[in-house]
Amino acid sequence: MKIGIVVSEYNYDITMNMLLRAEEEAKFLGAEVHRVLKVPGTFDIPLGVK
Repeated sequence: MKIGIVVSEYNYDITMNMLLRAEEEAKFLGAEVHRVLKVPGTFDIPLGVK
């Protein structure tokens, strides 16, 4: 299974740690992270998902 992750760059230290953990969990579950999209803030995440 391929997945994409959208992550905010706001609170960079926290969100990048969350991204690393999400990628590790995806790998553990047998999913492939096909694409990571970084957006400036949390309000931009819905646009990134679209």
